Amino acid sequence: MALSIPGFGARSWRAGHTVSGDIYENAVACFGEQGVVELIATIGYYTMVSMTLNAFEIETATGEVPFPR
Repeated sequence: MALSIPGFGARSWRAGHTVSGDIYENAVACFGEQGVVELIATIGYYTMVSMTLNAFEIETATGEVPFPR
């Protein structure tokens, strides 16, 4: 089974705060154990930064909205 990064991170982990054994095993098969660790760390760091920026309503330097809400 092919596994995409959004399928692993966005849908499974962020939605339920965990991933099933099948998804984890597929991720390890696709990315290797070190790759899965790095993927989880990257997703976690991105989530922390984005939540902090959103909580303080930080805007871009020009005041533009980078992504439609």
